[in-house]
Amino acid sequence: MKKLKSILAFTFVVLAFNFLNAQENLQDKANKLVAQMSEKLVNANAEILTLEQEQKLTALYLEKLQEIQKIRKEVADKEEQKEKIKALHKLYGKKIHQNILTQAQKKALLEFKKNNE
Repeated sequence: MKKLKSILAFTFVVLAFNFLNAQENLQDKANKLVAQMSEKLVNANAEILTLEQEQKLTALYLEKLQEIQKIRKEVADKEEQKEKIKALHKLYGKKIHQNILTQAQKKALLEFKKNNE
C-alpha cells in the first residue's frame, strides 16, 4: 500500500512539473512574440510599446498560444487544425490592432509592410 502511495505521489509530482513547465514555455513564447512586435515597431520607426501595451500583448499572446495548444490536442485532422489556427491568428491580429496598438503604430507597421514586401 505504501509503495502504491509513493508511486501515485511521484506521478502527481511529475505531472505537476510538466504542467508548470508547459506554462513557462508558453510564457516564454508570449514574451518572444512581444519582443518581435517591439522590433517590428522599431524597424518601422514607430512609437515603442508602452509598458501597458506590453502587458496587454503578453496576456493576449498567452491566451492565443493556449488556444492553439487546445486545438492541437482536441482536433485530430491536421488540415482542420491548420484552418482553425489560421482563423485564430486572424482573430488575435484584429484584437491587437483594434485594442492595443495606437493609430500611429498601426500606420507605421502598414507602411513598413508595404515597403518591405
